[in-house]
Amino acid sequence: MPRRFRRIVSLLVLPAALVTPGCNALLGWGGDVEIRIRNASTYDFAKVVIGFPEQTEDYGALPAGGVSGYRVIGKAYQYAQMEVTLNDNRKLIIQVIDYVGETTLDNGRYTYQLGVSADGLSLTHQFVID
Repeated sequence: MPRRFRRIVSLLVLPAALVTPGCNALLGWGGDVEIRIRNASTYDFAKVVIGFPEQTEDYGALPAGGVSGYRVIGKAYQYAQMEVTLNDNRKLIIQVIDYVGETTLDNGRYTYQLGVSADGLSLTHQFVID
């Protein structure tokens, strides 16, 4: 490889290697598993608590159509223990029995989109890769 070509490649590769981690920091993503909650229902959520295998996160209140901030989660799957308290104090729960056959999520940003059934008696869940 000619010397001049190696120098050009070095000048292009080095800045790219330095900029990539900086871009992740500027974009607010540092290479962790980050999960947020979207209230995809017409009900206001007074409280949302998600139980992951190694931690529990209280996302707090979330109005109808609202989206929480991302939270860094140590270990997560496409679903989790989910407990939503509606403004009338009804609790809707998705219970996890086990994660057999499931794989943990790779680093990235994800959304658990939560809804309420038409009769208002059960919680629904959709997993979204952001």
